[in-house]
Amino acid sequence: MSAPSYKIGFVTAGGTIGSTGQPVTTFEPTLYGNDFRGLFVRRVDYAVAGLTYTVQFSPDLITWQDSTATPAVLATDGTHQIVSVPYPAFIAGKKARFSKLSVILAP
Repeated sequence: MSAPSYKIGFVTAGGTIGSTGQPVTTFEPTLYGNDFRGLFVRRVDYAVAGLTYTVQFSPDLITWQDSTATPAVLATDGTHQIVSVPYPAFIAGKKARFSKLSVILAP
């Protein structure tokens, strides 16, 4: 599995898309620790196409919680976007350690 290609500065906009790939987890150091984020590629026209992307997080691969954050667009090429969603600090009192992406096509 390869990470999507984009400029340095994972959690800020203004990157470029060099290729698409599977969802990944990335982090950047901050003044207070690390900022963990789930990154994924979605279609620019996802809403018109009837696609719903939902990022979920888990501390243990058993308990999953949908992200409530609005995905931040980091890069776009007119067809695809690379977007990021921050990891929640805790889920059911445990540190969020895993993420997965659900993509649903409306009937």
